[in-house]
Amino acid sequence: MLRAVLQRLGGVLVVMLLVATTVFVISRVIPGDPAGVMLGSVATPEDIARLRRELGLDQPLLTQYFAFLGQVVRLDLGTSMFIGQPVTTAMLERAPLTLSLCVLATVMSVIVGLPLGILAGVWRGSLVDRAATLLALGGASLPSFWIGLILIRFLAAGLGWFPISGWGEPDAAFAERLHHLVLPAIVLALPNAVLLLRTTRAGMIEVMSQDYVRTARAKGLGPWAVVVKHALRNTLLPLVTVIGLTVAMLIGRTIVAETVFGLPGLGNLVIGGVLRRDYPVIQGVLMAISGIYVLINLAIDLLYMRLDPRLRGKIA
Repeated sequence: MLRAVLQRLGGVLVVMLLVATTVFVISRVIPGDPAGVMLGSVATPEDIARLRRELGLDQPLLTQYFAFLGQVVRLDLGTSMFIGQPVTTAMLERAPLTLSLCVLATVMSVIVGLPLGILAGVWRGSLVDRAATLLALGGASLPSFWIGLILIRFLAAGLGWFPISGWGEPDAAFAERLHHLVLPAIVLALPNAVLLLRTTRAGMIEVMSQDYVRTARAKGLGPWAVVVKHALRNTLLPLVTVIGLTVAMLIGRTIVAETVFGLPGLGNLVIGGVLRRDYPVIQGVLMAISGIYVLINLAIDLLYMRLDPRLRGKIA
């Protein structure tokens, strides 16, 4: 097990090096000069050149790249050019909102996708299966930002059931915070619920035709005992993978939801960084999101090896 963990950690380091390089290049190819954006259109070329020297932007790109790598190794993501705050501090202030949104969206997707996938797989071809398939097609076809705007139009602005935007007052209670997150969580949960539904349905259809399921039925077990104890248990491996990957993808997709609903989370922070050409913010947030994604995939990989009896001999 230790050897497998070390091998995968080595792969994580390689991936993060590639991510750091990609993030650095992406931030530098964005049109616009941070110094020019900070000083405005009335700034003289001399003022811009002076600010570029202060920010270290006049140095060769290779020098800036290695300086950035050194910061990453020290877990120092730098200081924002605009808000004058360490990027790590700015991220920690906004992380609770983004993480709460991801957790709520994950719970919603599991509550909706897993039961519907089980029912659609067990009752293949039934009305439930057709309704679940229709929901899956709609959820996979509609863009997230459009769904968000429709929810705002009808449920927030129209019926007044939910806030249109924001995160509540600084001293808001947990229930109020949760109330603000319901609509953006639905936007994030729908595509994940669709993926989970389709994966569960396909797994249940395959498992329900296996010999051990027919044997369990022949022994006189009830239908739901067969489904839960025999069929569902043997579909857990792909489901663990799908749930883990959807959680990882959620962190990146919160950018859309936070922008549509005006939530001051990590997605809002990186969008502001892109608009202002704030290199440290862009690099820091993207590195953090990529790191979480890679670590979640590592945890899924190791959990998969532990759950699958065919792989246990390889990690002993």
